[in-house]
Amino acid sequence: MHLMDCGDKSVSPPSGKKVTPGFRPILVSEEAFDRLKKLQRLAYGHDNDPNGVRFDLKDVASAVVLEALLIDGFPARAMDRAARTVLDSFHHLSKENAV
Repeated sequence: MHLMDCGDKSVSPPSGKKVTPGFRPILVSEEAFDRLKKLQRLAYGHDNDPNGVRFDLKDVASAVVLEALLIDGFPARAMDRAARTVLDSFHHLSKENAV
């Protein structure tokens, strides 16, 4: 899933337009996207405050990544999970091709 902004428009720049320095569009799984969107919907401040601040998805995703990478052992666990996901997808494809 391509990360999108609050208006569900692609954050990829139209061709020929410049991108904010340091900002790059990325692809994430549906599960990761759904979890980031759920986190984005939380208001910062009081839960029932209609004036609570809501953050852009780019800022939420960046904060999640940067905070997670500070957790001991997290980078290795993340790479193990990525490897399992890729290997599982190859295994699934080989089963489909065998049929």
